[in-house]
Formats: sequence, C-alpha cells, structure tokens
Amino acid sequence: MSGEVRDDYVYIVALRPSTDLNPIGDGPIPVVSAPTNNGFVAGNAEYFVQWDRSTRQYTLNRFTTADLTFFSPIGVPINVIDVSPGSRTLGFELSVEQLVSTPGTGGQLQSVQVNFLTMNRTLNASSTAGRVIDALGNTANFVELNSPVRIPFATSALYDNARFGTLEPTGDTPDPDVDVTEWSVEVRRQ
Repeated sequence: MSGEVRDDYVYIVALRPSTDLNPIGDGPIPVVSAPTNNGFVAGNAEYFVQWDRSTRQYTLNRFTTADLTFFSPIGVPINVIDVSPGSRTLGFELSVEQLVSTPGTGGQLQSVQVNFLTMNRTLNASSTAGRVIDALGNTANFVELNSPVRIPFATSALYDNARFGTLEPTGDTPDPDVDVTEWSVEVRRQ
C-alpha cells in the first residue's frame, strides 16, 4: 500500500482458477455499487484470501454459491508475510492444490485470474458514501477499474505491475491505506 495496512480496513485477493489457459468471462472485479451479494467482489471469483483484521491472519475462503453470496473458510496459506503495525505489505503463498475442490487435481489448472481488492469497508448498505476502494486498474477512471489479470501456470515466472504495463497506478484513490502501489504474483513450478 502507499500507506499502511490497517486493522479496520478490508484487504482481499480474489481468485478464479481455471483449467483453461484463457478462460472465457470476466474475472473478479470490485463491488462498486449496490445491490451487492457480498459487499466486496463481483464478476467471476471462486476463492479469495483475506487478511483478517480481527485475528491479524490470512484466511483462504471459497464461495459456496455461484452468485457469490455465501462463502466458507477452507484453510490458510502455506506461507505468509506477517503484518505488524506500520506494515505496507501483504503477502502469502498458496499451492494449486488449495484451489481445487477435488484433491490431487491441482495439476489440471492452467491459469488463475487475480484481483487485489482493498477498501475501508465492504458495501453492506445501499449507500457508497464515504466508501473508498482500490483494485487493479485505475480507480480514478471507472472504465479502467475492472482489470483483473490472468496468470498462466505453464512456466515459473514473476508477474507484476511493470510486466502488465503499470496497470495499477499509484495515487488513484484518496486514501493511502487503500492505495495499492505495487503487486506481484510468482508462479513456481515444482
């Protein structure tokens, strides 16, 4: 973040794994207006990792309904970056096996669509007044806000903001504690 990770804010990485290299349909996008099913992600998402402000830990969740209304915690990342007071960075590691419903089928995944969603609060009411969000893309330009990235699993590689042409600009949201400034996803084939 441009500022610091706060206990009273929401930090989510939404994921849509696929057995297709180029999945059809939108990936995870931020909820920007009502009505909403969950208050934070729309589009197509199957999983999300949330840094939980109450426990100060990361939780892997899976949506249990196609409309993204309900979800359940299913585990924790295998490695994490601790978030201490003043930290500006979140980080975690997942195995592809954590992103499949049938054990042992993670090798069938070819890609994942990813979006980083940060906000001062989820959208639970019909008003967006006072709500500040950021996600991949330029939040200052509504058309560019819905920009999840597709990460292929074929080879080990680092995918980051520079590789995607600085998709996520710094300062595109007024609250530095929500402003995503850098991001990366690393694929490690084993």
